[in-house]
Amino acid sequence: MIIEDATGVDVEEISADSDLTDDLHIDSVSRIDIAIRIEDAFGVRVEEEDLDAARTVRDIVRFVESRTPGTTQTENS
Repeated sequence: MIIEDATGVDVEEISADSDLTDDLHIDSVSRIDIAIRIEDAFGVRVEEEDLDAARTVRDIVRFVESRTPGTTQTENS
C-alpha cells in the first residue's frame, strides 16, 4: 500500500477517513514521496496542488480513480 510504504504507518491503522496530517502525520516530504509512488504505480501525473487538496486517504483514492482510465469510484473508497 502506497500510504503504508511512504509513512511507515501499519495498514491496519489506516482507513479511508484517516486524516493525512492529524492521523497519519504526513508532512510535505511524505506527500512528495506519495506523489512519486502514485505516478510510478498508476502512470498518472500528480501535481503538488493535487496532494495539497487531499485531506484524507479517501481523497487520494478519488484523485487516482479520476485520473486512471477504466476505474470507477466506489462508495467505500
